[in-house]
Amino acid sequence: MREPTDDEALWRELAVRLALGPSDNEAEAPYLTVLAGTLPALPFPLALPAGTRIIGTVTTLPHSAAPNHPAFNEHTTIYADAPGQPWPISEAFARQMAQAGWEQNDGPHQQGGFLTIDVFRSVHRSFRQDTYGSLILTVVAVGGELNHLTLHINHDLPLPQESQRLIGRRLIAVVLPPLLPPEGVMLELRSSMGGFRQASVEADITTDLAPAALHAHYGAQLQAASWTRTAEGGDDGAEWSFWHFTDSQGQTWHAVFSVVRYPPPAGRLALRLHAERASSDAGE
Repeated sequence: MREPTDDEALWRELAVRLALGPSDNEAEAPYLTVLAGTLPALPFPLALPAGTRIIGTVTTLPHSAAPNHPAFNEHTTIYADAPGQPWPISEAFARQMAQAGWEQNDGPHQQGGFLTIDVFRSVHRSFRQDTYGSLILTVVAVGGELNHLTLHINHDLPLPQESQRLIGRRLIAVVLPPLLPPEGVMLELRSSMGGFRQASVEADITTDLAPAALHAHYGAQLQAASWTRTAEGGDDGAEWSFWHFTDSQGQTWHAVFSVVRYPPPAGRLALRLHAERASSDAGE
């Protein structure tokens, strides 16, 4: 067996072949750029976690679009390793993208409300910006404090109807903060609904924790998101609380959060968080 080669041109050709795939036309290869260990030139700043190691990037401009539309149909994928945990990495990245004028789209892990246990292992978040297009961040834990980080940048701008389709999800993310489950606890999202005047999420959770313990766990996160508790109560089988808060647009909302234990067999509980905008802010 031959020893591995250090021929950079051969490695680059291998990367191009892998990026194209077996069914793609090799005539597109001239429109594919592979960079090892470095970032491409981007028209916007990209803040990566401290300690990130860049593996490489692949930028593709389809042949059919290249002659007439050099600013569109361009896709850039960045591969990197980053230390830490998936959820905190994605949260810090989202904050920096928001400061740079990017908005979050819908996705399994950036909607407001109850998040599943998966966020401890992997996180997928997507963003859009009217000038630069869309960006998808994927962070996957691979052991210890090491994560594989992938950024896919699509320089195509979303169609107006796509933006309208996402508006309900975006409103949930704006109104309801993301709520992490207790570590190791299984949660299944049952429903989520968003509108200009209300947002709600419901989930089932499997755990030996009592309703009061779960209520305290999620209540602490609501308080950390600057929600104010106005009342609470409960018994052996249920806990509930009322809240009010002000969103990023300065609008006042009222909310109710409840944890209810299902009938036996034990170990399954229902979570519900429902928020409505105050009538005076809704123009009613």
